[in-house]
Amino acid sequence: FFVAALLSATAAVMVTEFIYSRNQARAIRGMFAQYVPPEVVAKLVENPDLFKLGGENRELTLMFTDLADFTAMAEKLPPEATVEVLTEYFNTMTAIIHKHKGTVDKFIGDAIMAFWGAPLRCENSADLAIDAALQILQDFEALNQRRRSQGLPPIRMRIGIESGEAVVGEMGTRFRTTYTAIGECVNHASRIEAAAAKFGLSLLIGP
Repeated sequence: FFVAALLSATAAVMVTEFIYSRNQARAIRGMFAQYVPPEVVAKLVENPDLFKLGGENRELTLMFTDLADFTAMAEKLPPEATVEVLTEYFNTMTAIIHKHKGTVDKFIGDAIMAFWGAPLRCENSADLAIDAALQILQDFEALNQRRRSQGLPPIRMRIGIESGEAVVGEMGTRFRTTYTAIGECVNHASRIEAAAAKFGLSLLIGP
């Protein structure tokens, strides 16, 4: 009887641990699938200790992008054409950011906020962000060549990059949460992108 009870208790513990692990994996996928590439999600599922639930201070590299004069251009386009342009733009940008191990935080109108250094830490976040920016500009020129061949006007874009400490984690309300970064570094990166417009630059990198 004792052996049977012990085996039953052991089995119950194993089942409980299995259910917990499965639920934890589902929660991690639900949290990060929309932000990072699949291989990063898989790594987080295998090693959940690599990130911390809730907010934490991290050294990040932030990227903000914006389409120049897009609002004026969108006013001249039918809604479906505007959506088509943005969809192609967001798909192109997201693929490049993910290729360079970045996290796509959010789309803000026609702008994108992305960062490197979370949920997985990386020592070369600035290098990865700059490499992503250079490929973005290269691919963006190819996108504009296709637009010209279709008789469509080219689209200009701006990128601002800055590194620094920020608070990163799952934030929001009981109605809606998002994995994001906040802090002075985030504000600086946004202002650097805005400053690129004043200087007529496609890419401006902070100190």
